Amino acid sequence: MGSYFSRLPGISLLLRIKNNSWLRHESVRNTLGVLTTLSVWFLAVVVGLGGVSSPIETGSIGNHSTLNISSTVVGHSADIVEPVLPITVRTNAPIQSQRLNTSTVTVTRGDTLSGIFNEYGLSVRDLHRILKSTDHGRNLRRIFIGDKLYYATNGEGQLDYLAYQSNPRVKTVFERTDEGGFNSSEVQAEVEMRSVYKHVVIDKGKSPISAGLAAGIRSEETIVDLTRALEWDIDFWHDIRPNDEYRILYTEEHIDGEYYTDGQIYALEFINRGKKHQAYFFDDSEGSMGFYFRDGSPTRKQWLKAPLEYVRISSNFNPRRLHPILKVRRPHNGIDYAAPTGTPVRATSKGVVRKSGYTRNNGNYVFLTHDGKFETRYLHLQKYANSLKAGTSVNQGQVIGWVGMTGLATGPHLHYEILHNGRHTNPKHLKVPPGKPLSGSILERFTSHVSELEERMQAAHLLALEAKEDAIADSGS
Repeated sequence: MGSYFSRLPGISLLLRIKNNSWLRHESVRNTLGVLTTLSVWFLAVVVGLGGVSSPIETGSIGNHSTLNISSTVVGHSADIVEPVLPITVRTNAPIQSQRLNTSTVTVTRGDTLSGIFNEYGLSVRDLHRILKSTDHGRNLRRIFIGDKLYYATNGEGQLDYLAYQSNPRVKTVFERTDEGGFNSSEVQAEVEMRSVYKHVVIDKGKSPISAGLAAGIRSEETIVDLTRALEWDIDFWHDIRPNDEYRILYTEEHIDGEYYTDGQIYALEFINRGKKHQAYFFDDSEGSMGFYFRDGSPTRKQWLKAPLEYVRISSNFNPRRLHPILKVRRPHNGIDYAAPTGTPVRATSKGVVRKSGYTRNNGNYVFLTHDGKFETRYLHLQKYANSLKAGTSVNQGQVIGWVGMTGLATGPHLHYEILHNGRHTNPKHLKVPPGKPLSGSILERFTSHVSELEERMQAAHLLALEAKEDAIADSGS
């Protein structure tokens, strides 16, 4: 993807198709016409707020063509109107129109192909011919609940056309020949990747997720991905305050004109307690991709801010804490995170299991070592993952256990410790070195990429503000 950046204008750099996502969906709508070349394009766009339209800018990404169009949709909780940025139409296969006189069957529990054919008066012999004699008959050997079948018969009541759809991007079609057999083909749907900008203000009582959904972001997973991009710098379960805000540039996937799912985030800005965090997705074309800050340093760091999604800190690091059960003063060498029983606990850094087990004080526990200098400890777990034996490697963010209240605990929580060279240290005061930054020609490409994304983000934001002002003026007239 990095090689696209030097060739394409504007936001069309951002657009890409999410390959290998063969997910089932509602049936592909009828499409009209056959797209046989990439030389002529036409797209009609109906826009709210008076039907404003703007010139179309064209470019290409491999076997994709792009249409850069400025239009608008309703924005965030402050009623900002957000722009929809460019559209990419995937054209790596011809679009064939579905017959207009077909009947539709949705596969339900217990259905078989032979049972469906018998129920709708279709010849099982024709089914046998399709399965045995066509290139794509194998696609029908396993059908699943929710899959779609479309069929049409000729004047003699014989099966003339059968289409099977197990995912929204492709349909397998079988058509009767003059000789009485069947031909088969796979028909690709029209896929559009639309780049979308949103500005979200987090009101009191809202979380980044609830505020984002209210602002029109369609997929919760997109907002979760945003928090994961910055989770090394922001504790999203403790540090968020009212009036924090974020801006995000990402893609939506539309199939035959209908929204299907969200795609990649390409640029984001999160203002937390007045501090601005900006990150940009980048593919260096050499096998590495991820989010980077403006200076080219990766957002990913050696340590996560917290090992779980917690409700509150019930007890901080304190060398002279009064133990709530033993009623004696003894060092509390970690942080207690109160959370519901069963909350997943993640390894805060890549490491190796030193030991796991159960003691009367610790309850179920896991100890991890990291680079020979650090050790993390996770106590009072409801249970830990069965695979965590001594010597087992774990990745940063991997779930290693679940919150409980085993051992000496007054309620469900995680007790979390960090040791540096054998000495306990306050997890809140741990200094985390940045990851290896981009350099050389890759950094130059990244810097150019970021400049273009920032220009796009700013232009989209100004357009949203202008649209908001127009909407207020119209409402007052």
